[in-house]
Amino acid sequence: MRTRPNDRYMLDFPSRVVQRGYSGLQRIIPSAVAGPYHLTVSDENRFIWFRVAKVGTRTITRHFDRQGVEISAKEPSFVRYSPRLYRSYFKFAFVRNPWNRLVSCWHNKILDSNYFGLEETQLNELKEFGNFVEWVEREGMQHRDRHTQLQVELINMDDLDFLGRMESFGPDFTKVCDRIGIAPEQVKAANVSAERMSYRDYYTPELRDRVGRIYAADIEALDYEF
Repeated sequence: MRTRPNDRYMLDFPSRVVQRGYSGLQRIIPSAVAGPYHLTVSDENRFIWFRVAKVGTRTITRHFDRQGVEISAKEPSFVRYSPRLYRSYFKFAFVRNPWNRLVSCWHNKILDSNYFGLEETQLNELKEFGNFVEWVEREGMQHRDRHTQLQVELINMDDLDFLGRMESFGPDFTKVCDRIGIAPEQVKAANVSAERMSYRDYYTPELRDRVGRIYAADIEALDYEF
């Protein structure tokens, strides 16, 4: 699996042909193919990283760039892979408390930008955090966009060697760096959220419980609490 030399998001032609084959095979033998996921792959360091938006992706990418890690597939999205062919690769992902992740998404994609391409009236409405939570629930955004999507939908939990957490990012990412053979020093957070308060301060009891229901699958599978 490779991306184009001049485009970190687009798979090269042979990889796109393979993807079409995987798509057909998945319909016939679902267990033979996994995905689609947002993957970063290094054949040289033999790893697959399941990228989970709003969980240190910019920090990890920049550190790989600084360390000169040879990346075969940089940042393609919605790609499938064969777990059997990549059996020997180290597979990892990072996750984050769902209540915190949603606050970070709101700051970055609503307050700081119009990432979702909303009309001005609706954008202004969603600048109220409670309205944003209602919109995520109403529009099913926990399944539709990588920044609000359930984290367990972004990771192949059945084919994972290491699951790091944003709450212990430093030591967890050091373990990843040690495993793939690069230096972990001077790892600094990139794209730090603009939030000024603890994420808990954004929630009323009703909003806390509502988000708990929206992201129940993450909370149960990843063992998070408010």
